[in-house]
Amino acid sequence: MLLDLVGDRRLVICSGAGGVGKTTTSAAIALAAARSGRRAVVLTIDPAKRLADALGLPSLPSEPEPVPRELLDAAGVPPEGSLHALMLDPKATFDELVRRLNAPAEAQRILSNRMYQNVSELLAGLQEYAAEEKLHQLGSDPRFDVVVVDTPPTRNALDFLEAPNKLSRFLDERVLKWFAPQEPKRFGFLQRTGKVVGGVLGKVFGESFTEELGGFLGALGGMTATFRSHAEEVRRMLASPGAVFLLVTAPEAAALDDALFFRHKLAELGLPFGGYVVNRLLPERPPPTESERQATEAALVHELGEEKARALLQRLEASYGQERARALLERAMLDRLQAQGSAKVVGIPRLEGEIADLPGLAQLDRLAFVP
Repeated sequence: MLLDLVGDRRLVICSGAGGVGKTTTSAAIALAAARSGRRAVVLTIDPAKRLADALGLPSLPSEPEPVPRELLDAAGVPPEGSLHALMLDPKATFDELVRRLNAPAEAQRILSNRMYQNVSELLAGLQEYAAEEKLHQLGSDPRFDVVVVDTPPTRNALDFLEAPNKLSRFLDERVLKWFAPQEPKRFGFLQRTGKVVGGVLGKVFGESFTEELGGFLGALGGMTATFRSHAEEVRRMLASPGAVFLLVTAPEAAALDDALFFRHKLAELGLPFGGYVVNRLLPERPPPTESERQATEAALVHELGEEKARALLQRLEASYGQERARALLERAMLDRLQAQGSAKVVGIPRLEGEIADLPGLAQLDRLAFVP
């Protein structure tokens, strides 16, 4: 059922408010793809480590880790299907990129640069840039037929969507053009304009700081073409027919507001929207018939006596009334989603307890329904 929202797309982005089951839904979609015979990988950008829990694994590395075959077999994944999982590690992602783009000696020089080591304090949005780079890697990896991305909560997910544009703008800033890796003599790494800047920085912060800064920006400047190229490719990838954005939500006013806000942003950015996944829905149970009520009352009177039976029946009827009212309220919320155009909506019923293994994730897909 969840795959009805995905079709044959290669890239699936799951977004939504915090606490609505987005990570579990992402894992369930990836598992459903694997159960259909596809080679799936699921990436979490959310630093909370819930994806490993949902997959029944103790932890996740920063590179795709295959879910053990015996776990896949137990979840009904055919031999041709597979499932990998990973959690974003910004530093490890950039370290790997530096090693890939540079000769070993130059890569080591960059990696040992103090400015590079503290880059998370220098560049806002490092996580989003790392996510973009990791998405580029996974999107071009021939091992996978489908990539499922579990993003941070809605407002932070917007940073991820806008990272390609922000990175391109940053790489076009003039400060990077002031520095270029040249002969390693005093301020030799600075271009003509950079010499003036380097002189001022050297007097204020010391020559060592200036050399470190120049080395860092020079190295970064040497990789700008690759950064920019990857940013453009990811931008095209996200907007392509092979991608789809699913908005995961719950029957709560704030969560629905976030989902509708995010759908509006997707339209503004020209990104493909596939539908909503609404978790934790109460079933709409019809009221008992008069004959059923009489049979229940008779059985309770026989077991408990008339006074206790009637008191219990009153509590049961009050509880049913509250549940029925809640189900009707949720139905009104779903109508609000469906009133926003021809959006597909898939519902997931409320479950007892947390899903902590692959069979549980497989059950989630089986229980999905069109409300």
